[in-house]
Amino acid sequence: MGTFKNKKKKSEEKELKTLNKILSLAFVKEENMKHIAECFCDVIGVTNLAEQNPLVFYNGKIQLSVTIYSSKMGEEFEKFISSHKNAASGQFAHVNGGDEDIKINLLHHIQRMKSLLIFEMKVDTTKKELDKDIEMAKEEMKNLALAFLNQMDGLFICDNAQTVYNAEGKMVFNIEGKSELPFYFPFQYQDNPKFLEKCTNSQINRRNRNMKELFDKHIYVCELPVNHGEETAKIRTKEEVVKRAFGLLLISLYSESLLNPEVGNTVEEAREFIEEVSANYGIKNFNEVMTPQEYAYYIDDYSDEKTRISYSWRYENLYIMEWALGLVEWEFPDHICDVPKIVRNLKKFESIEDMQRQCKMRSMTEILDKADLVYRLDWAAVDARVHGLTGPADIEHGVIMEWHRALNWLICFGNEDWDHVDIPT
Repeated sequence: MGTFKNKKKKSEEKELKTLNKILSLAFVKEENMKHIAECFCDVIGVTNLAEQNPLVFYNGKIQLSVTIYSSKMGEEFEKFISSHKNAASGQFAHVNGGDEDIKINLLHHIQRMKSLLIFEMKVDTTKKELDKDIEMAKEEMKNLALAFLNQMDGLFICDNAQTVYNAEGKMVFNIEGKSELPFYFPFQYQDNPKFLEKCTNSQINRRNRNMKELFDKHIYVCELPVNHGEETAKIRTKEEVVKRAFGLLLISLYSESLLNPEVGNTVEEAREFIEEVSANYGIKNFNEVMTPQEYAYYIDDYSDEKTRISYSWRYENLYIMEWALGLVEWEFPDHICDVPKIVRNLKKFESIEDMQRQCKMRSMTEILDKADLVYRLDWAAVDARVHGLTGPADIEHGVIMEWHRALNWLICFGNEDWDHVDIPT
């Protein structure tokens, strides 16, 4: 790491005629300041600086210092660290281009850090021809920081806060959107975390299965509350699901017929079409399958385009109903459903009763598993949206939100009806 010396005695120290220049920053997950300082001193081979903060040492004519801030130092310092984490996150979140999955996982990694190291230098401005020495000092400090981080979970930010490196010295991301990594996922899956100790075995197993699947796909999700286990959960009946499927089919077809520019249906023409469809299934009373809000929209002569588009997304809800009834297989939510296919799936049934007879509901365990998985995926999508990003893993945000709504209804979340079911993330 070069030749480093202890801070000079005060009688020998010459006042440097320049302010400190911040070279770089490092974030580490470690909170113990003594451990951080000892680790740093071990890297530079100077043992008697560990009780100092900042750590001051010399590389030739350049005075270098490292100031350590830990969240353990108190609320004021915790806010100071948080402000730097937010500034770094904002810097990279707003980069145009680059791998969005690397970007969002980098932001999560920054926010998990507990301590901040600020690397600075002082130069005697009365001396000339120091440019080469300054550049050498910058490179030396970078190598030093990376050697230090190789022993800790952390990140190094340099080049005027334009580039971030991981502990292996690989460029994670820079302000041009470049990276030296094929993917970035610095998180370890944890089996059976302590907060689950009061949960049932079915809840623990469900959380473990889904979190492992997400981490295997490099999708970061924070720890979230778990839904009811099989012991206390309640699932909608097959009759409720079948009726909901027909209601969603009718309201989605109605919205599509109003929105399709090639058809150009008026409200009256769209209603006539839906009445023909419902007659094919023997549905005479729309209130039997539509919710109050859906029916109010259906009879509204002046619904606006925004509302019609919103209801056209009900095809995604219909996909979940068909999945619960065993009519379609599960797919990853990175695309909208195959609308023609899910509409065709219902054509083979003659009535609500016929569909009830022919379909077999998936098990409670399967439905609870997917409800938990989609809850976590929706959290990831909302989190990305908050940061102005897409994904992660190309998740289609509109799709996962509608899946979340449908599955929460299926598991009787909050014991609410369809029009009032909540989808918290």
